[in-house]
Amino acid sequence: MKNLKKFNSKTIQTLLVFILTILFFSILQGCKKTKVEMLILKNATLAPSHDQTIVLTAIIKGKKKDYSLAQIESIGMKTLKTNTYWPEDDGVYEGILLKDFLKTLNSEKADSIKLTALDNYSCEILKKDWDTWPVIIATRRNGTPLSLRTKGPLRIIYPKFLGGKLDEKDRTIQWIWAIKSIEIK
Repeated sequence: MKNLKKFNSKTIQTLLVFILTILFFSILQGCKKTKVEMLILKNATLAPSHDQTIVLTAIIKGKKKDYSLAQIESIGMKTLKTNTYWPEDDGVYEGILLKDFLKTLNSEKADSIKLTALDNYSCEILKKDWDTWPVIIATRRNGTPLSLRTKGPLRIIYPKFLGGKLDEKDRTIQWIWAIKSIEIK
């Protein structure tokens, strides 16, 4: 009977050590996931703009459609806190998901889009980007509307803090600002 009690105690101790080890490694694994878990794309609590000034032209199969800031923000504002390649630009960005904007154009299945800025700089964003990450067409930073001086009124924001491919220097070309048009490819 004594041997059975000792055996049970040893078994219980071994089981407890095993459980604690699993918990420890689960916590470590959870720490590795914190970057992903930190990605909390929230619905913005800001009221959409009433500004009817045209800020964007969408081009689909040669046809153009103009959008005001109010129309863009009415699609559904999201909030994303992230760092950027330019530390002075780090902060909380509000805007719409690129994917949601493309849905309004019935173009979410496009292979890519071409964005052009007011200075005629242009870049291409591939579908895999907006399918993989919450790419934002930002209209505000820290609650304040983006102006030309602050790289607005529209700019692309990726969740750079996730690292990996989003942290590669050659990705800076896709962080376009002062966007004037989006052409669906």
